[in-house]
Amino acid sequence: MLSKLLVNEILSNGEYYTALSTTNNNQYHSHEFIEIFYVVAGSATHELNEQQHDVTVGDIFVLKPTDFHRFIPSKESTSFLHRDICVKVNEFKKICDFIYISAEDNFLNQTIESQTKISIETITFFENYFKSFSLDINSDSLNRVCKTVISMLLIEILNNNPQMNRKPIPDWIRQIVDYAKSPYYYQCHISKLTENIPFSQQHICNMFKKHIGMSITEYFLQQRLNYAKHLILSTSDSISNIAYVTGFNNESFFYRSFKKHFGITPLELRKKIN
Repeated sequence: MLSKLLVNEILSNGEYYTALSTTNNNQYHSHEFIEIFYVVAGSATHELNEQQHDVTVGDIFVLKPTDFHRFIPSKESTSFLHRDICVKVNEFKKICDFIYISAEDNFLNQTIESQTKISIETITFFENYFKSFSLDINSDSLNRVCKTVISMLLIEILNNNPQMNRKPIPDWIRQIVDYAKSPYYYQCHISKLTENIPFSQQHICNMFKKHIGMSITEYFLQQRLNYAKHLILSTSDSISNIAYVTGFNNESFFYRSFKKHFGITPLELRKKIN
């Protein structure tokens, strides 16, 4: 049962605040921070800026500081719960910058309301994530949990609202591209190079391919082969050593990849210039 997975402790460190809440507090109010909530269980009426919306499990709202809202209990549902995650505006802008969207255009100048639903599986994942830190919470871990969940929620909203304003290629993708151009990283596994990026591997790969036009693996392979060709043409290093320094532990795979990419084997290329 989902109810067994829920955390009802209030967690706060001054920058972030999160809690599971009910409709018990019906006062119309606003905040000095960004409030993001998703409905965990049940249904209710959400009154936002004098407009009423029926909300059910999975609905996501992003509320800016000028928004006034409250929850009105539903006669049909007595078990309404929503997860509040509150963050200071400057911190929210940093998260938006990191995932490559405009905070001002997409959130601070408008309200995103129930345009996206998350699945019960995603809700369960989030609640388990909060629960995993609830018994031994500290400032750094709360930052990490809240940043990750907020990022994932905003990505869900972004993916379901193609009209939202997007920024140029995000810095974390540029960083991966820079890694691919440096022989220093050719011996590293791609998962190692992306381990500090707070998104799932699937999202990282999808976003990279969307902006660069090929997968991370394909891009790294292309850069490594280009560098190998450069070394073959400009040095007297052995083919086996060139394969190694460009990240190929299997020389046969290096030969096959090189021939497929350039239409000629490394040895044939070396003979042509001698």
